[in-house]
Amino acid sequence: MLIRLDPNPPFDAPCTKRLTALETSLRRHSVGGISLREYRILLQDTPISAPRSDRTLQEDLRRYAAYCDDVNYGGYAKRLTLDPLASRDGIVWLLGHPWLESPLKPHVSSACLRCLLLAQVSRAEVQMQYRRLRLAHEPWVPDRVTGIPVRFIPGTDSGYVQLHMADGRLANFNLSRLEQSVGFTEKPTECYVAVASQRQFELGVETRDTNILERLCWQFHGLKKQGETRAVMRVEESLWVMTLDMLEAHIRRTRRGPMRRVPDKPLTLRIDEDVTIHSREVHL
Repeated sequence: MLIRLDPNPPFDAPCTKRLTALETSLRRHSVGGISLREYRILLQDTPISAPRSDRTLQEDLRRYAAYCDDVNYGGYAKRLTLDPLASRDGIVWLLGHPWLESPLKPHVSSACLRCLLLAQVSRAEVQMQYRRLRLAHEPWVPDRVTGIPVRFIPGTDSGYVQLHMADGRLANFNLSRLEQSVGFTEKPTECYVAVASQRQFELGVETRDTNILERLCWQFHGLKKQGETRAVMRVEESLWVMTLDMLEAHIRRTRRGPMRRVPDKPLTLRIDEDVTIHSREVHL
């Protein structure tokens, strides 16, 4: 995770400043590494004073490797390297234990998440390899997606990153479909069209099963109970269909009964005799 987003980093103030500079440089790509010599040069190019002792810098790299699950330090070259297959502490911090421990076993690299987090904080453009859903006859060919990370949307066994695209659209991408390569493009973003104000939609779940409402309110941020049999949340238009799909998928997985084909953007979705999801546009 980004040290600057951690409210209680386990380092003293001078070390935190040095490691923040290290992380900002290292996380610009989800693969790569840095040596002790490169770390010293990096600090010399910043207002942060570099310690004279190599031992202090070595200790910085060792502490940083202990802090992050996807960083390895050691070996003959004494390099700090990113592990593109690590998938624990960054996932737990951003998406939570339910996502990591889902029986569907979704996978995304901690290194990819931290790169996207850094880009979100920096308002920087990234390019990532993404495997879209394909038809039966189509090969697995990853797309190259470019945009500015805006927000992360955690789910029970799926998570999404929302990108601001150059034409002003907001697009959502399933984190479990990311390849192991995410990186800054280093290109200016002044040419990006501003995102237009979005319509608001209200989603309401109705059921007599209070356990379902309690579980949904715990799993989905923003869903609040209104009475004993109803829970309501408001979402922007760019999150409407995706949130509806996530609610429906979660309810169907945790209840018995046949799956049904869902019409495009339904206003009312009946899960079974006991659970119904309502959707409507909200005029502010």
